[in-house]
Amino acid sequence: MDKAAQSSQTVITISLMLGLFVSGLDTSIVNIMLPTLQSAFQVRADQIMMLATMYLTMMAALQLLFGRCADIFDAAMIFLMGIFLFMLGSIGCALSLSFGHILSGRVIQGIGGAMMAASFGALILSEFPRDRIGSILGAVIMVMSFGTIIGPPLGGYLAQHISWHWAFIINIPLCLLSGAALALHLRSRARPRRSFQENIKQLDLPGGILSIIMFTTLPLGLVSLAKNGWHPLQTGGLFGLFVCSLILFIAVEKRAETPLLQLAVFRDRSLTMLITIKVVLFMALNGILVIFPFFLTRSVGMSPSAAGMLMLANAGAMAVVTPLAGKLTDRLGGSGIMTCGSLGLLVISSSAFILPGSPSFILLATVLILFGAGFAAVLISSTAMLLECAPAGQEGVFSAMNSLTMSVGGSLGLSLFSYLYAVGAAGKTGPVAAEGGLVTALTGVTVCAALLLTIAVIYITTTNAAAKATTGTRS
Repeated sequence: MDKAAQSSQTVITISLMLGLFVSGLDTSIVNIMLPTLQSAFQVRADQIMMLATMYLTMMAALQLLFGRCADIFDAAMIFLMGIFLFMLGSIGCALSLSFGHILSGRVIQGIGGAMMAASFGALILSEFPRDRIGSILGAVIMVMSFGTIIGPPLGGYLAQHISWHWAFIINIPLCLLSGAALALHLRSRARPRRSFQENIKQLDLPGGILSIIMFTTLPLGLVSLAKNGWHPLQTGGLFGLFVCSLILFIAVEKRAETPLLQLAVFRDRSLTMLITIKVVLFMALNGILVIFPFFLTRSVGMSPSAAGMLMLANAGAMAVVTPLAGKLTDRLGGSGIMTCGSLGLLVISSSAFILPGSPSFILLATVLILFGAGFAAVLISSTAMLLECAPAGQEGVFSAMNSLTMSVGGSLGLSLFSYLYAVGAAGKTGPVAAEGGLVTALTGVTVCAALLLTIAVIYITTTNAAAKATTGTRS
């Protein structure tokens, strides 16, 4: 590799790290700031929760559309625009004088975050050799994880000692650095340009609108189900809209000259298995994030701050293991790492059933660390293999599908494990209720881990059989 290409890849890596770091930091820092913001703007609890809900809704709803834009216009340009919008939204939030102002800023942040999430995988695929994808993913996701880790304590400090405005102000220099690095890369390269009119003709706007409706109503419906149970008008209406938009989306994509998503790609069993693995993985991860805080505070008797510090063991382990998992994926292949990670999750989730009634801090931290290591191994290996499935011209769409698995799997996990915990705790009180909820929810995590391992084994069997058939045909 010549020095110019190596320098360009370094600049892109720095931009990706800073951009995704600020995205992870902002999400966690704002969540811990919500009580402070509720007091500052004098609104109800359900209103202040809209700051988190609207951001996540924008992130999910716009993924496919921006992923296709990354393929048509340029992944680096879409990521740069995402950084700019995220910074603009941060400025708006920091200067807000009313709840309406800060909510608008969060929507703009969500749009910028969606552009970054949808295009970062395509940018990696277009700028790095395939045998380095795992390593780059591991490094970038590690930095994003650190942003998520330091967000809560930093947000708490800012809220208590300085001002909530700084939760958004600190995003601005990070966005500027990330954007400057990527702009430097864009200036240094020569790339053929088509007119805006030529590009826009390739964008399937009806499919884009339907995808926005689909991935707005599905997460909101799952959140409503977890929060309010089945409500015919609210929950049922959201799921009804999702089903109708899904049917229309399939019909439109089949007839579109340049579809938003090539439906034929789902005939590839390997791809559908990888997507399923990622959705189930994020379901299980959200299960751990949902059930353990309840168990720690209500059964073990920890304070909320102590429980929060202990939960960092899970995130910290993921941050540490992701770069190692990325390098091993490049060196040994993703399928083996994915299978080992799935097996580890199954072993630790099964072993967690025998936790003593009053487990020590070290034992609980060990369990959470092992969970984090297993999640990291499956996450990096499955992400690398999913992105590598992308055909030419569909890198952005596959990057968007990869990001959507987090939104959909997370929403499913929140809904499922909230329900399982409630079932296990029903009819009980105090620590007994917390232990009952933990056992029931852990059963769900164990089932998810077993499903991950089963699909991983089937994936290896299927791909090996396909490789032998291809070799036999060539010979």
